[in-house]
Amino acid sequence: MKKIMALAGVFLLSPLAIAHAYYYENSMPHNRTNNIACADCHGEPDWTGQTPLLQNLLKDNCTSCHNNQSGSGYDKTSAPYVQTHHGDCWNCHRNHDIRRVAPDPSVVRGSYSASSYDSGSNTTTFTVNSYTVVDPLWSAPADWNAKTGPDRGLILWVTYADGSDSFEVTSANASSITVKGDLTAATDNTFALQYGQMIRDTVNNKPVIFTGPETFARNDQSAGDLDQDGTLDDSTPDGICQVCHTQTKYWHSDGSRADHNSDLNCTGCHRHDMAFLPSCNSCHGYPPAIGSNDRHNRHYTQLGFDCQTCHYETTTDGVNVGPTHYNGVINVGPGPGATFPGRPSDGPQPLSFIYTYAPNGGTCSSNSCHAYWGFSDNVSWGRYNEIVIIPSFEGLYSQDTDRVISFNATRSACYENVNGTNEARTCSYEWDFGGTGGIIGGNGSNIMVYLYDAVGDYDVSLTMTESTTGKKETDMLTVEAREVEPPAPTGDFATVINGSTVTLTAPTLPANLVRAYIYWGDRQRTVSIHPQADLTAGINYTYARGGRSYIIRVQTIDTGHNLLQYTFSEDGDLTVTIP
Repeated sequence: MKKIMALAGVFLLSPLAIAHAYYYENSMPHNRTNNIACADCHGEPDWTGQTPLLQNLLKDNCTSCHNNQSGSGYDKTSAPYVQTHHGDCWNCHRNHDIRRVAPDPSVVRGSYSASSYDSGSNTTTFTVNSYTVVDPLWSAPADWNAKTGPDRGLILWVTYADGSDSFEVTSANASSITVKGDLTAATDNTFALQYGQMIRDTVNNKPVIFTGPETFARNDQSAGDLDQDGTLDDSTPDGICQVCHTQTKYWHSDGSRADHNSDLNCTGCHRHDMAFLPSCNSCHGYPPAIGSNDRHNRHYTQLGFDCQTCHYETTTDGVNVGPTHYNGVINVGPGPGATFPGRPSDGPQPLSFIYTYAPNGGTCSSNSCHAYWGFSDNVSWGRYNEIVIIPSFEGLYSQDTDRVISFNATRSACYENVNGTNEARTCSYEWDFGGTGGIIGGNGSNIMVYLYDAVGDYDVSLTMTESTTGKKETDMLTVEAREVEPPAPTGDFATVINGSTVTLTAPTLPANLVRAYIYWGDRQRTVSIHPQADLTAGINYTYARGGRSYIIRVQTIDTGHNLLQYTFSEDGDLTVTIP
């Protein structure tokens, strides 16, 4: 079934070209099945002989395609995302041909028959006639589908009389195997399942065995072989992670320190797409979240503590490392001389607490950090303790005084929630009125009356700070400072006395008046519904009794419902003496 890549217009192929035609088909996943050709990595060759085929190879060709961080939906130019661990990708990976002869990388070998190709899904399914498990880690056929995160999983090798070929497995079990691509084969052919990733036979001049996630680092020594520091040695280190290590804490290339999470998948914590750097985020998310009462979010995101503050045994590089919680038991405890950040005036404070493990999260008692920050109880992991601060205020403009706003924050909240019971705390109030002016009233805390220098909209903020912990929250509100006082009197009245009749005029009254009431001082009044016209022309009134003085009072109402009063104190002409 081995195919030779057809080159249109070329009748004589050089040995180099023939070699790459072979690799085109035998370098899964970089093959025709995935629509990948030599030129995708090497560039187009210059067939005139001036430029060798491989001269166009670029060092960054791997990452130019391996950039898909979503973990699915890969295509020709969007392969699984990776970062180089040390040097170039090909320090650990073969650029071509995932086949390896010695040591045998197969996890399962067998024979198959009756292939069927589905053009709709571009997959081929065939029947497994017989199989033999090569690697005990793959003894269960249910594991034959195993993948690791976004990376590739099993690869199928098939053998023919004229060669062999490789295909990416999409599903597999003891009875059938489905691969990506067109597999047209004769009856009773042999196959081998390998774990993919194109790992080299030798790295750092050491042979490598790689048959799946559990063999990234491989320990083949007995429990009785201990080195001088009490850890297991491995006289023949052959896991891909350990053959180069000289400065790491575990899995050295000399075979020492081979007791760290033996037979586990290294990429559980040391992710391939993160350059194999260890990260809490690999399992937990960062910070880890535990149910509805997310204490990690409180400690890491809100307070800025790192994992090592409380998980010293798990995260430290010191000599007191406890068993990793990869085993399901969470190791919680401060390290020797551990501290937590105190207030700026105090600096770091000694950290101490007692943690008792339990499947539901355990308890944390005698916690010096919690006591320092003013929590009313020593908090257990299962106990919900939280300082709750909810600033809330309103701002109302004065109805009778220009540019005055009354702020009221008495409905704000400041308390500690202990398992659903609220205990009052003390919070301070810090106001930012958003504009120049001055405080003219209030209690100096949660009630403030402020006079702005100018009308307009202002963004006001209130920050509440809990006195012990320093935790603070802020609320904001936009208010309008208005002109609300009635305009000053502007009328200019005049009176003319003719016997006992008085004519009242006021030609300078505002144009927006809608009504005027004239009180003549003898318990009589005149109502004008066209005050400006009437007072311009003059309003006449005849007194019944003479020989005395009368004080006239005028009230005007404008379209804004503003009421103005005019008396002799505003205009002396409103006092008349009748002969």
